[in-house]
Amino acid sequence: MYKNKNLSFADCLQKGLGRTFDYINQNEKEEIRQKLLNACLHHIAYNPQSEGSRAEWLFQLITLTNDTEFYRQNIIKALPNTTDFWDVDQLYDLITIWAKQGDIEAKQIIYETFAKQKFNESWLGGEQIIDLDGIAGLLYVAQIVGKRLLKDDELWEDDWLISQASERFGKETVIETLEKEALSDRNISAYLDAVKTYQTNTANNKKRRSKANRKILDLDTVLESIDTIRHYRALLNNFGKYAEDKEIERVFQQLIKETRREHLIRYLWIFRWRKLPKLDKRLLELTRTDDVELQGVAIAAVAKNKDDSLRDLAISLLQLTNSYNGELKLLINNYQPGDFKLIESILNNSFDIHTKHNVCWDLIDIAKTQKKSELTTCSLWVYENTPCSSCREKILKILIDLKQVPKQILIECLNDCSPNIRDLARKELQTLNRYNVR
Repeated sequence: MYKNKNLSFADCLQKGLGRTFDYINQNEKEEIRQKLLNACLHHIAYNPQSEGSRAEWLFQLITLTNDTEFYRQNIIKALPNTTDFWDVDQLYDLITIWAKQGDIEAKQIIYETFAKQKFNESWLGGEQIIDLDGIAGLLYVAQIVGKRLLKDDELWEDDWLISQASERFGKETVIETLEKEALSDRNISAYLDAVKTYQTNTANNKKRRSKANRKILDLDTVLESIDTIRHYRALLNNFGKYAEDKEIERVFQQLIKETRREHLIRYLWIFRWRKLPKLDKRLLELTRTDDVELQGVAIAAVAKNKDDSLRDLAISLLQLTNSYNGELKLLINNYQPGDFKLIESILNNSFDIHTKHNVCWDLIDIAKTQKKSELTTCSLWVYENTPCSSCREKILKILIDLKQVPKQILIECLNDCSPNIRDLARKELQTLNRYNVR
């Protein structure tokens, strides 16, 4: 069986697994009430920004409890005093569902909370108001945001809400309405001016950015920054992606001569997404250091290369410790048939949630690169254990492509928190049923 029987309701709820519905159907109300309420008041997804809103999914769970009013009252009460960004977004989405059903109090609390403008991001609450009241909602949002812009000239406004409204009602209609109202409403005028300024600046910036400049930094700047700047990871990663081979060779020569810890780490950041020109004995030694941070970046750097010695290194490191520091990365390009046994042997280790996510991430890369059915058990472990629905979607796609996904997983996925996962499962089940697969 693929299911981990030790997964509690709280675990399933955090992950967004479809079997969460089974818990609610099979357990007493009091056993799940507080955990479900907490999941409504706080966005408990591993990465709320990338995983998206769970409001509709949570609302379905609420409906199953036959205790809707308890959740409704607590959710509406919580919105005005909630300060966490993603919690507020989820509360807005949940309350909007009630508002669409004609709940006057729900709609009122959305408008009142948005009017307080506790966040600079106008889409937070603004999206929901437009969803409820269309162009009239957009005009209200423009008035509130414009008023704030007039009070603080340091603020700026993007065109997200206008673009969203334009998709629904047509760009010409939206702009004409805003411009007409702006003639008599200085707040809307300020909002529209800010959006136009943003669009102009964005267009100018795009013109200045050519594909040749994607690496952002030139080589001399990179070498200088490694000496002077402590935290510069994103730009160094980016340089490594797009730098010319001759530039990479020069960086590599500096790297193998470097002895200072912080500088070594910065040099290795450049090779997070770029293959090393060659494997160097000293870099391989760094993969065995007791310095966890240095070891991690060294492993990530050498893992882009393909060499039997890296597979041997992976085997050695994985057998030496119960912790995890990216060792599986070494098998992405160096996996050999049968290595799944070694991988499976570490999956029972006690990993914290962040380490478990890292293990899942690397297993996904191995499965995607190798495309071997012998990795099915490892892939099913990812499905079951990743705290992230985005990773669950990736591994589900791989299992489907390999024709290795159990039908019971597809059925469970019909109730997953992720709409993408639900769509994948629905389409695959339709295909299976077409061929009378049971």
